[in-house]
Amino acid sequence: MTRLFVAALAALSLSTAPALAQSLPTDPPSIVIVASGRAEAPAEFAGLSFKIHGEAASKVEALKTVTAIRERIEAALPALAGSDEVAISANDLTFYEVRPPNCQSESDYSDAPKTSGGPCRVTSYIAELAMDAQVWPAQRLGDAASLLAQLGADDVEPGGGQVQDLDALRASATKAALDNARKQAERIAASAGGRLGRILRIQVPSTMGDSPIAVSAFDQATLMRAPPPAVRPIVSVDLKVAPVSVSTSYVVVYELLK
Repeated sequence: MTRLFVAALAALSLSTAPALAQSLPTDPPSIVIVASGRAEAPAEFAGLSFKIHGEAASKVEALKTVTAIRERIEAALPALAGSDEVAISANDLTFYEVRPPNCQSESDYSDAPKTSGGPCRVTSYIAELAMDAQVWPAQRLGDAASLLAQLGADDVEPGGGQVQDLDALRASATKAALDNARKQAERIAASAGGRLGRILRIQVPSTMGDSPIAVSAFDQATLMRAPPPAVRPIVSVDLKVAPVSVSTSYVVVYELLK
């Protein structure tokens, strides 16, 4: 009886196997492509950072020096010859105590209070104001840096070029990536003796993705139109501002048709 039952079960399994296989879900033939796209555009404006320093026997006098230099910069930089617009913003104000060199070694980073009298008394104060500026068009970046140094700014550092509409540049990079993916998929489909079907899925690779160049809004900036007469730096500096570029990468899955 047992032997007959096993044989019957085996026969049942064989007879239902084709039907079971047909009922199981199967993924359609597909082509998986990893493609990248890149788009670039000329920089529309460029930024730079700088600092203003003032040293005096008191914090108030040090700040007066900083304020005087700032006023000169805010009056002259917007009038930079050849510029359309200039945005200037102040980011941070810091005061430093100046003491005799032998009162603190290079390895002493303690924040503990120090005596205000005796040989290690404070001899002066340094006020430091960190600022940013953005110049339209980007081609005036070099002259803007030269004029800032001429007006008394320190640590002038020209930055990269930027564009107003980064979304449009990102969209162009995305289109280039998808066009590249379709071209690759069409070649593979033709080599496999089939043709390309619809897109089944698009996703961003986990280890890659869109890395746009950040654009600062500068909502708090002082935005000014360049008034006449134009101000020219004593030394003109021509800096080449690189184009702004955006790269994107996607995994695109296409259906493979016979």
